[in-house]
Amino acid sequence: MIGYLIQQGLNAAIEDRYTTTILTRIVVDENDPAIANPTKFIGPVYAEEEAKQLAEQNNWIVKPDGAYWRRVVPSPTPKEVLEIKAIQDLLEKEHLIICGGGGGAPVVEKDGAYYGFEAVIDKDMTAALIAQKIDAEHLLILTDGTHVCLDWGKPTEEKLEAVTVNQMRKYDFPAGSMVQK
Repeated sequence: MIGYLIQQGLNAAIEDRYTTTILTRIVVDENDPAIANPTKFIGPVYAEEEAKQLAEQNNWIVKPDGAYWRRVVPSPTPKEVLEIKAIQDLLEKEHLIICGGGGGAPVVEKDGAYYGFEAVIDKDMTAALIAQKIDAEHLLILTDGTHVCLDWGKPTEEKLEAVTVNQMRKYDFPAGSMVQK
C-alpha cells in the first residue's frame, strides 16, 4: 500500500517519467542465526496475560515492549533479490522504481521453488542489498524519527544531535531498532 502511495505521488509530481512499484521477494536462509532469537515486533500491543494466551494458542513468541507485550518474529539477513533483473531492466528504461517495501517479502528456496517465510527483513539491509546489486552510486536511508536516542523510552533518554561514525559504533542499541547495520 505504501508503494502505491509513493507511486501516486511521484506520478503527480513528475509527469515525464514512468514509475513502477515491484513486489520484491527477498531470499533468506532458514538456518540464519536470527531465526533462533526473534527481535522484530509486529502487530498490536497486549497485556501480558493476553499476549501469553495468544502465544500459546497461535504458536507465537511474545516479548515485553515497554509496558505492553507484542508478538516478535525473526529478522534474518537478506541474501538475494528475486526481482533484481526486472528492477535493472526497468532502470535501464529510466523508470523510477519503488521496491523492497517493508524489507521485502521473505522467502526460502526449497527444491527449486520459493516459499513464504514468517519473518520481517530489516528495511535498511534490503535497501543496501538492492543498492549493491544495481551498482547504485548513492543510498539514502530516511526515517521519520527526529533523532537517534540513547535509552529510548526511559527517563534517561538522550537525543543525539550530532555524532561521528566512531561515536555511533560505541553505542549499544536494542535489536530491531536503530542498531548498527
